[in-house]
Amino acid sequence: MSTVHFAVRITKPKLIFLDCIVAKDLWAKSPFRMITNERLQRNFEDWCFCLCDDLDDETRGLLITFLWVIWNSRNKWIFEEKRWNTLTMINYAVDYWRILLEAIKQKEGCLRLASEANVIWEPPPAGVVKINTDASLASGEFRGLGAVLRDHLGGLVASACAKMVGNWDAESSEVCAVRFGMKVAKSLGLNHIILETDATGVAHALNSKTYKLDYASTFVKDCHHLINDFSSVKFMHAKRSCNKVAHELARVALSKDG
Repeated sequence: MSTVHFAVRITKPKLIFLDCIVAKDLWAKSPFRMITNERLQRNFEDWCFCLCDDLDDETRGLLITFLWVIWNSRNKWIFEEKRWNTLTMINYAVDYWRILLEAIKQKEGCLRLASEANVIWEPPPAGVVKINTDASLASGEFRGLGAVLRDHLGGLVASACAKMVGNWDAESSEVCAVRFGMKVAKSLGLNHIILETDATGVAHALNSKTYKLDYASTFVKDCHHLINDFSSVKFMHAKRSCNKVAHELARVALSKDG
């Protein structure tokens, strides 16, 4: 057994992963369709780095999995005298990497959701009122609009909701909610405001100087005109978890009669 271990230690990686008959056959039939003879002018380390530079992360992971399968199958033969055929090795590598990749994506998804769940509403600077707005589209021809206004201590300045007639799409409704929030702030005589919406596209449109030829842009223009009624206005995107109160107000608005 000590002789076998010695043989393993002195075997060159290039021979194991590229030069041997099993490895050559595997690379030729694998998804990489690689003829290793064309790459033997490099040592194994250079071969790995050069090849990985040309691959995206997922394909690079598959390549590493194939290297691991070659090593694993070699050990199976040396220590257990069990031989895997090429097709078995390829299927094992592809299936193993697919399962591992799915597990990685699920973990990343859980971490992202946990991160979003931990995002909390942040108060504005002193002297500024933050207005969170949202729209509800749960009823056919009506739209619910909600706005909640809070100061730098998180204290409630005002809250408002309205039921509007209009068969608008989601983006148009969200911009209309922002306009509604600005009108509420104007009626209260506020000077410095921050508008937050959980609609990414809406926040981008409000911070843009160009307009699309769609209905939402009509409301965007209205918001831009309303800026002149304030000393300072800032449009921001907020995570949905920070916009729950405005969302509930918009939903309640739809339940109102008339």
